[in-house]
Amino acid sequence: MFVLADIEWNTNEQRVKSPTQLAAVKVDEQWNILDRFNSLIRPRDESFYDWKHISYKGANADSFLNARNAYGVLSDFLRWLDEDDILLWWREKSAKLFRRLVGNIFKQTDEHRYVVVCDYVYEFLRGQPFSHGSAYKIAEGRGIDTLSRMENCAVNDVRVMQELLRYIAYPQELMLKPLVPSEKAPSVQVRANADQRYQYDPSANMIHILECDKYDHSDMTVKGYPNFKTARKMNYLICECCKNDYQAELREKNRKIVDNSQYTYIYTPTSNVFHRWDCELVLDAKTIMGTRHYSTVINTDRIPCKTCEPTATDRHRQLSPYARQMQLLNEVTQSSTGEMSKALHRQWVAAKDREELLNDPSLSQQEISDIYTLTQPRFVFWAAKGYSFFHHRGCPKLRGVSELKGFSTFRDATRAGFRPCRQCKPSANQDIHLSIPITSTQRNNDTIEEIEPLCRDAGYAFSYESQYFCLETPVGKWRINTSTSPIKLQHINLVKSLNEVKYHDQPRLFLSFVDAFHYIKRHDEELMRKESQL
Repeated sequence: MFVLADIEWNTNEQRVKSPTQLAAVKVDEQWNILDRFNSLIRPRDESFYDWKHISYKGANADSFLNARNAYGVLSDFLRWLDEDDILLWWREKSAKLFRRLVGNIFKQTDEHRYVVVCDYVYEFLRGQPFSHGSAYKIAEGRGIDTLSRMENCAVNDVRVMQELLRYIAYPQELMLKPLVPSEKAPSVQVRANADQRYQYDPSANMIHILECDKYDHSDMTVKGYPNFKTARKMNYLICECCKNDYQAELREKNRKIVDNSQYTYIYTPTSNVFHRWDCELVLDAKTIMGTRHYSTVINTDRIPCKTCEPTATDRHRQLSPYARQMQLLNEVTQSSTGEMSKALHRQWVAAKDREELLNDPSLSQQEISDIYTLTQPRFVFWAAKGYSFFHHRGCPKLRGVSELKGFSTFRDATRAGFRPCRQCKPSANQDIHLSIPITSTQRNNDTIEEIEPLCRDAGYAFSYESQYFCLETPVGKWRINTSTSPIKLQHINLVKSLNEVKYHDQPRLFLSFVDAFHYIKRHDEELMRKESQL
């Protein structure tokens, strides 16, 4: 299996390289993402901190300082890889640094084969526009949106590389062979695919729609684009034939910027008027700026819009549920371990799938129950009543069956008497070690103090120990780690061992302290119910 990977690092005054980020994705034959790994790495040299350095992009200083060291991150990464995985690095220096780190830290040679992707891509695109440079530059030249992802963040670098390879449909079998450069590049530049609706005429520095008769269709140097992103960035002129399309796309782009921000007041650099966030007049601007505070915008000497009439009493706008979820996912993913990131991604996908699948009023009660089972982010294998095999989610043999049962690990499934499917071939490599409940949500102003009255109502003793909030139920002791995001739990089962003093990590993550408490309460009430039936 191919694994796209990227590593970021800095170099101190003694020229010692210190890794700061490692990210990777496993992909299928069509370059679709199957699995992810992502982790920040605590800098080795604590005397050297230049937080504006490109290797620190994507997270704040505290996130890097509280991250694990290179030994822990690389150990997890090597366990995450399969023996036959082939690592794809954009440049040779990244591959060499990774191998050097493995050798220095573990005193062994990394046996995984690796390929330098840029060389293969340059050869594949030889003679075409935007055929050299960074993955960002080549992707942007083909109309792939990279503006929402900052450069030099390992997670974003990997994702742009994956999107580029999928977009150009690079044949994976070519990377299994030695690279043989062409003897001569084509003499002319090849025009972009005809299905790219907007064409650029370099002689007039202008964009036209494909059907426009105002430019020479025979000019093979004309480049095509699927949207106007490049046109806006390069200040290309817009032909009358596509001015309406351009304005509609610009308004939609600005609407997304406003919807995904928390600006209360918005304005443009070239206007002396400012607006409320919901004012339609500002959506035609090429550049939008904003602030949450009235005093800030007044200090720029701008005056209120006479149409929307913004005032100092306007409330700060809250993000939409989807925008909050995506913002949280991006923030936490940057500072999470590989297992945390995968758990968060599973929770997001499960919530989305569940909403779509339940949007059918004709579903039976059994079908609804099976949907809830199938969209549990803590399950990775499923089996059906009356069958002897268990499967992955995408296995064709799982379709049309009912009364589903889910499992987090290969061992759980086999212990329940099921055998692995011969078609989808589930294995212990896909086990889930951390999960996040699908009902866990980020809450505004969520603090650990909110749990205190809940503990009193339930009759649970509680206390604070360093970064932990500790509580005790009749059947268990719990510690909530208040310093992690997502929130982690540790547990002692008093039913199994009354004198146990060592906590174990509970394989659950939470986005709020209140959700963590409710999970503890449900967990121990169920345990008490089972004990009373014995």
